[in-house]
Amino acid sequence: MKSSRSKSVFCIVSLFFCFTLFSREANLINNSTFAYGMKCWKYIGSTPVEKLARGIRISGGTLMHYIDLGNLEHAQPDCAAPAGRQFRFRIRAKGKGKFRLGVRSRLMYGGNALEFAETESGFFELEKDLQNFDFESVSADPDTVFHDKLTVHLAEGTEMEIVSSSFFYLDVKGPELVFEPSAAAVRPGDTVKVSLYSSEPERKFTCSLYTGQFLPGGYFPAKHWETTCGKDGRAEITFTVPFEAPDGVRLSVRDLTSGVKADFFATILPEKMLHRYRKYAENISGRQHFLFLGDSLSDYDRGRNYISLLTCFLPPEYSVRNCGVGGDTLLRIRQRLNGEKTVRNEMYDQIFSPKPDTIFILTGANDSKLMSRNDYQTYVPENEQIALWDEIVAALKKKSGAKIVLITAPDSYMPYQKALYMPLKAKKYNHSIFGIPEVHDRFNARLRQIAGKHGLDVIDFAAAVRRHPDPQELYVQDDGVHLSLKGHQLLCGEILNYLATGKMFQITSAGEKSLTGELSFRGNDRIRILNSSDINADKNGLTVITAVTPCDNGTDKRKDASAALDMYVFKDRQFFFGRYENRLYANFHDGVRYCGHTMSVPGNFPESGRESQAAVVFEPRSGGCAVKLFLNGVPVGEKIFSGKFPESNRNFIELGSGWGGPWHFRGEINGVWTFSRALSDVEIRCFFEQQNKRSEN
Repeated sequence: MKSSRSKSVFCIVSLFFCFTLFSREANLINNSTFAYGMKCWKYIGSTPVEKLARGIRISGGTLMHYIDLGNLEHAQPDCAAPAGRQFRFRIRAKGKGKFRLGVRSRLMYGGNALEFAETESGFFELEKDLQNFDFESVSADPDTVFHDKLTVHLAEGTEMEIVSSSFFYLDVKGPELVFEPSAAAVRPGDTVKVSLYSSEPERKFTCSLYTGQFLPGGYFPAKHWETTCGKDGRAEITFTVPFEAPDGVRLSVRDLTSGVKADFFATILPEKMLHRYRKYAENISGRQHFLFLGDSLSDYDRGRNYISLLTCFLPPEYSVRNCGVGGDTLLRIRQRLNGEKTVRNEMYDQIFSPKPDTIFILTGANDSKLMSRNDYQTYVPENEQIALWDEIVAALKKKSGAKIVLITAPDSYMPYQKALYMPLKAKKYNHSIFGIPEVHDRFNARLRQIAGKHGLDVIDFAAAVRRHPDPQELYVQDDGVHLSLKGHQLLCGEILNYLATGKMFQITSAGEKSLTGELSFRGNDRIRILNSSDINADKNGLTVITAVTPCDNGTDKRKDASAALDMYVFKDRQFFFGRYENRLYANFHDGVRYCGHTMSVPGNFPESGRESQAAVVFEPRSGGCAVKLFLNGVPVGEKIFSGKFPESNRNFIELGSGWGGPWHFRGEINGVWTFSRALSDVEIRCFFEQQNKRSEN
């Protein structure tokens, strides 16, 4: 499996309170939180800090800024293990007297065993006019896992006014390093063989193997050794995944001359998951180039995120390019596609070379965040989202002709989110709220609307997260927005399932049931299925799929037009589903009534005498239910209802029946299938395709 990517951005660390930015000159001193009294620095001195319109004034003492390690690690894994990399700490200041700058390195020897080492500049002399003061250096110790503190030491009697400061790694000239394969999915005890390719031959490298992927120094002391690439620029590296590794290993390789480094991740997957994913891979063949667009859910954790894991299971003829950009929205994606200026435009450089066969899009986390400064409206206005989707799809189709697959945006894990925004809200500070389920429901409903309009496929990752027995483990504790390793593994599986079931449909739910049992006729127009009383829309939801060939397009000529109603499937005090004239119609019972939960959408049914496949999905949501309707594998509508979800009962399923009539059925019911969970859009589409193939055969 080949990985296609744009050149790495080496100048990667600019710090702004607790957020990672990609600009080179992020201001540590004067920022949006400063006005609210929040400080991203600590001052130790005999005189108080004087806040200025731009920056601060201090006299003597020491000013310190602590870097947020966790957020940097997710945004740019290269920030970890920076030994040998040249950095620059810059401040812009004026005044009188002398000062020096310091950068502290955190050295970790496994687990929580750590030491600190500070590298300091010589003294700088202040002048009356503002100027930049730069401190450049290198931390050579191979056990350096992070730079974690920046310090300004003022000599006694020094008066200093600081207006900005920044810290970043320099883009040092050196070899480009590429691993083949680009990542690995493994078990404890596996031996991993990886080839390192250097653009410059006969270079010497330091290799460091860390046990564990997110604890910077690993859970045990790292192993260090040296290797050299040959005249062809290639070096073969072999290592064994320790049995004590909790989630995998990180291999960091650093060029001894330039400090340029690259990381290779081997991620441990549970045995059953690994077996299932490899089974999916057996049904994926051919040659394709995949392009991924999205936000930080795709951009963060490169080397171990869902896209990197996917490459571990794809055939060698496949290639992948990850153009995810942290902070992205529908607006930014459209701007880059149209050549407009926005952040990190370089991520889309030559995006259609080679031309992708399939484009996957995962966005919504930033589009749907609510902002206190905007009266808790979504960041991208909801009434603009459909138009933005239309423009994105049009641009992608025109420029690539690729198949487009949309991925629904998952909710946040709200307890983690609340732990972040509630203290800010209590102090009346500006804050954002990510991933509120009701807001994401609306975003995903528009996404499905776009998919239906343009004939796009949908991978319902949001539903997979809600079905998961422990959603908490799918998110990092930092914010409840970004995916943990387990979250990435789940999404990787959803995509593999989609790719595999395009050729062979598989549903593993034990609740799958085809209603082909003993039938009982009631009057002239009702059929009761006697083995169906255990079918219920329970906590996992329910999917009902019908294959129907209607007569007279649903109109009974013996009755007036108001009787042009086909009721396919009915379960008393639960739900009913069918056709209302030329519309798909569904309703469910909330324990009190039906009529408060009616849904009706245009059906565009085929001519009389031709079979169509209609489906309804009842999916439990917090405080209510989502109802989705499909015709011939394509989503045609979705609606969210509040109120109690239907309770289980022992009533039978009936065909050609319904509550409140006059219901009847004229035609042929060729099949009815139920599933004791809410199937994803992809599963329903694949089911339809499978039934079509069977009909053709």
